[in-house]
Amino acid sequence: MAERHSIFINAKFFDINFVPRNGAASMFSIGLPEISVDYMLPLPLPFSAGVFLQAPSVNLNSFGVRLGYHINLRNPALNLYVLYVFDAGFLRNELLLQYGDEEVPMRLYDFRVGIRRMFGTFFCLIVETTFQLRGITIGISAKIF
Repeated sequence: MAERHSIFINAKFFDINFVPRNGAASMFSIGLPEISVDYMLPLPLPFSAGVFLQAPSVNLNSFGVRLGYHINLRNPALNLYVLYVFDAGFLRNELLLQYGDEEVPMRLYDFRVGIRRMFGTFFCLIVETTFQLRGITIGISAKIF
């Protein structure tokens, strides 16, 4: 499923949080918390590199790099992976300070675990842990190539 040169476009739209965020009463949220693109590198080992954009509010975006290692489950319809995620939030904070706004806490690094389930040739269902393993996100993924 995750062969060399494969590209996955991911949209995660449903959060289940184990720890409510920002004093929220509910642990569930629906929206578009993260969009990402992963590219399977042409290497002997199953590594991927990608980028992400997370939009918790209209004027505050997180963005960064995703580096992953994919684990063979001997099932062609499943793709288990472990990610290292680097948030480039320091660029955002410099802009916020420049315009007299408050800094936002940065998540310089994060480790995540995810799994994709392939349905057909191009469509996948994706489940991935969130920042600091505080919850999971559920979304869809499209495989290109």
